[in-house]
Amino acid sequence: EDLYVGESCSLEITITEVRCNLSCHSRGQCWRNTCYCDAGYSGKNCEYTACPYNCYNHGNCSLLNGTCTCEYGWAGPDCSISTLCPEPCVHGFCRLGVCVCYEGWIGTTCAVPYCTNNCSYPFGTCMSPMYSA
Repeated sequence: EDLYVGESCSLEITITEVRCNLSCHSRGQCWRNTCYCDAGYSGKNCEYTACPYNCYNHGNCSLLNGTCTCEYGWAGPDCSISTLCPEPCVHGFCRLGVCVCYEGWIGTTCAVPYCTNNCSYPFGTCMSPMYSA
């Protein structure tokens, strides 16, 4: 049985096509009884919410709500932010891939002492924050 749709009812559509389009949950287009999902949806009938960028392969996607659960070392809504520092933080801790130095230490790995009172040459040598001149 055929149906006619459109402004002037001139477009012919079959019941099978109507059923197929309905089965795509209004989140995709049906062609030859197969749903082709719109961006952001997945599944045989476009019934799932897709995760952003498939979690960049650094996490698991919850198909029920389209959110990523990131693996250790990754963060963000799409698991694209590395939380691991490229080198160990000597006198500090790593946050979102950057060393955060403890007081008295500077540098990308927190290995450089920061001395107060301008103890650098010619005034002296800074050995560590605890023993600054």
